[in-house]
Amino acid sequence: MPKSSEVINYRTVKEVLHRPADARIGKSGLSPGFIENIKQLIKHHKIIKVKILQYISKEEVIEIANLLSQKTDSNLVLTRGRTFILEKKNV
Repeated sequence: MPKSSEVINYRTVKEVLHRPADARIGKSGLSPGFIENIKQLIKHHKIIKVKILQYISKEEVIEIANLLSQKTDSNLVLTRGRTFILEKKNV
């Protein structure tokens, strides 16, 4: 039986998947302004959905998601296609 926090976290992730993306990575890529915006979104929402435009291969999506997770000091929760979810790290 999963712990109640894991069930809540799963439900939260499922809700985030069904809403529009909080941020989109486009042609400009991971600019310093974009990274700062992601930090603010994570601070405010705790969990966010990021979508990458279709010109980037699916293999690169995982690399970008991991890099963004490191630069924003967040956890990569899920990668699905060209969409991924980041959550605030618990300190």
